[in-house]
Amino acid sequence: MAKQWFEKKQRELKKRLSQRFGLRSLALSQTQVAQWFSSVLGQRVLAEEQQCIDELLPEMFGYHLMQLSVLPSSSMSSASSTGHQFIVDPRDHLEGHCCDDGSVKKPVSSVIAQFEQLPIDADVIDVALLHHALDYSTHPHQLLRETTRVLIPNGHIVLVGFNPFSLLGLGHSVARLLSKSYTYRRQHLPVSRLKDWFEVLDLELVYSRRGYYGLPFNRYYSPKMNRFLAMLLPIIGGFYVLVLRKNITPMTKIQTKWRKRSVLPAWRKGVATHSSPYKKIAKEEK
Repeated sequence: MAKQWFEKKQRELKKRLSQRFGLRSLALSQTQVAQWFSSVLGQRVLAEEQQCIDELLPEMFGYHLMQLSVLPSSSMSSASSTGHQFIVDPRDHLEGHCCDDGSVKKPVSSVIAQFEQLPIDADVIDVALLHHALDYSTHPHQLLRETTRVLIPNGHIVLVGFNPFSLLGLGHSVARLLSKSYTYRRQHLPVSRLKDWFEVLDLELVYSRRGYYGLPFNRYYSPKMNRFLAMLLPIIGGFYVLVLRKNITPMTKIQTKWRKRSVLPAWRKGVATHSSPYKKIAKEEK
């Protein structure tokens, strides 16, 4: 009885901790995450991320670009030269947001689906932009696997995520204990852990960069301090931008060369391969 009571209390404690600190689906936490990115601190981080993305996308060519972002209402791939660009929204309905003039602007999303279950055929997408999608996913490994599936061979993934070993990551960890906002309930995904996933999925890391070295506050920001820390300790950047390439080479069908053979009936095969006994008799008579 004591063991059953202890196990029951343990399950209740785990449930309470999960409700208080556990991750929620991106469809539920998306609104609060968007509010954080609209703050002064979030706008600074977003501006540096957009600058890094704009420098990388022009070097990647193709026909289809897919964006999986925590901000589905804004396109971050305007610098890309791909012909077809679309955004995947995990919500089951499209919500507009108010502009400065009071009008309601509809989002540019064209696909409504869960990030872990993309309704897209395999080997179709040329460039996939993952903007903090792994950070707020309840199944980040499945999301990365699904993105790799729809990517063409030698296609590219631009992955943007929060660095937990940074001043910004430390601020989010403290805020997760004090605040009930879903913004700070995210995955702890350092680059060293992601490299193991890349090897399993045959993804090659071809580029890595970090950014934002300021304090995790709306105030007390100094561009000089940001540049100084970037030169002194580049590894403690608040976010990282990784470029991955899918190294699965497509299989080419090799046609076999057929040799010409005479088509003979079954009873003639023995005649063609074995010597006839009548020929031996004729030789002996001679």
